[in-house]
Amino acid sequence: MTAYEMPRPVNWSKDSVESFAAEARTVMGHGGSPAAHSLKSDLRELGGKISYVYDTNLLKAESHKDFEISLSPNTTVDHDNFTLARVLGHLAMHLSDRPISVPRGWIEDDLYRRAGCEADCFAAEFLMPRDEFPDVWKRLGGDLAFVAVHYGVIRSRALQRAQSLGLYSIAEGRS
Repeated sequence: MTAYEMPRPVNWSKDSVESFAAEARTVMGHGGSPAAHSLKSDLRELGGKISYVYDTNLLKAESHKDFEISLSPNTTVDHDNFTLARVLGHLAMHLSDRPISVPRGWIEDDLYRRAGCEADCFAAEFLMPRDEFPDVWKRLGGDLAFVAVHYGVIRSRALQRAQSLGLYSIAEGRS
């Protein structure tokens, strides 16, 4: 039986993680199109198995070509898209010579939380590139619903991206 470990952070800066995600997006052929639309098939082509079952682990990875992703049967496609991009971030940054397992839910472990933040940052850049997001935001009038649909993510992820790029402030309640 395989002994899995939780992912450990690479401790890169946010800019480094985003640059890495942008490079991954290009390598995977997602130049100017929303990456969410083919992410599931991309992960399957890499060797991943994706199932819709509630498991205590979101990801179990033996190698970059042998991994299992368990998506909840109770979430939307837009929610799953960000989850899949997050998994891709874990695979790309945190899987080395030891198998990893990414648990669901909150874990009281500072290193795991840091790795999770890195995976979130990767996913945000992979799906909503910082070099195009402001233009899309402006073109769509800062409407979170339209921006979320454009990128194939849930509104809260589009909002987080807009905030991280200084396009929206909750305190001001506007863009």
